[in-house]
Amino acid sequence: MQVGTDTDWVKVSAINQYTVAVRTGGTVWAWGLNQFGQLGDGTTTNRSAPVQVGTATDWASSSAGGYHTVALRQ
Repeated sequence: MQVGTDTDWVKVSAINQYTVAVRTGGTVWAWGLNQFGQLGDGTTTNRSAPVQVGTATDWASSSAGGYHTVALRQ
């Protein structure tokens, strides 16, 4: 199943019930359950569509973990 219409995802990581991804422009996006704030958007709001995490544009990769997300800058 395609999420949205974007086709410029570089790296995608999913675990449990949420996903985090990096786009070609170096931005990080996340969606899914967010009970523990694991999406990194500063809320605990569940997201059914990708939301950008922060404003940085130099992310190289990201990884979804049990109740957390980590990302590596270039």
